[in-house]
Amino acid sequence: MANFAYIKNGVVINILVAEQEVIDTGLFGNPTDFVEYNESNPAYINGMYDSVEKAFYPIQPFSSWIKDTVNHTWQPPTPKPTDGKVYTWDEPTKTWVLIS
Repeated sequence: MANFAYIKNGVVINILVAEQEVIDTGLFGNPTDFVEYNESNPAYINGMYDSVEKAFYPIQPFSSWIKDTVNHTWQPPTPKPTDGKVYTWDEPTKTWVLIS
């Protein structure tokens, strides 16, 4: 068995665990729309698949966050403070706001 992501327009629509032969039947959709993935780069429903990098990304948390092509994640445009306090991202101001 293998893990497959069903991709449409670069978005992961569904995830399926099956044998390659089952995918090849077309029973679940066009076989060319399925991409096999593994735990080192997991697929996320509604996440993104970059066919050039052959990499999956989780859902972009905020529109201002930038794709990190090294770690296959999203990074804020401003790094989160590392002073040990609790912050949340404020998208309208594109800043980290101290919670308390």
